[in-house]
Amino acid sequence: MGDEIRVNKPVRIIPQKPPLKPGKKKEQEEHKHKDEAGDHFQQLLKAAKFANDTLERDKSPYRFRVYQEDDEAMDLWQKVTDISPDRILKFGKKANFWEMGETGPCGPCSEIHYYMGEDLSKIDASGVNNTDEYWELWNLVFIQYNRKKDGSLEDLPSKHVDTGAGLERIVSVMQGKRSNYE
Repeated sequence: MGDEIRVNKPVRIIPQKPPLKPGKKKEQEEHKHKDEAGDHFQQLLKAAKFANDTLERDKSPYRFRVYQEDDEAMDLWQKVTDISPDRILKFGKKANFWEMGETGPCGPCSEIHYYMGEDLSKIDASGVNNTDEYWELWNLVFIQYNRKKDGSLEDLPSKHVDTGAGLERIVSVMQGKRSNYE
């Protein structure tokens, strides 16, 4: 009996949506789809507001990446922040289009990066996400497509945003530290 090991399986709890009210189904469904379609930009707006209002006033160490075909995200970064357009970089599929595999959910992403180097004159767009001198602070993946076996994309019936910010990195940057451990 002493050699027996018991393993409890993890349980995932999924919140249930409230039932639709009788006679209100069409209105509630329309509202649901409007929320999903706007979520992409609501999340980007939150990140943009954070970048504009919370990060240090000198934006020169920051670089913002968008997928090369995501003109809406590019325009939004420019319209709602005081970030110089030359700091908003367009990257291709390999860097800024998330895919979980050859088929399945996928979509463009936007990111906030911070240059950790000491000499701002050495900032180079090609170093973003390629060297340790750049930290990715925030990532927003707009999961809006399904890639089919033939490689084509179709709109997902329900779009989602997977967003995450590195709290330790953000705090380090805001405190002027070069490491999460200082």
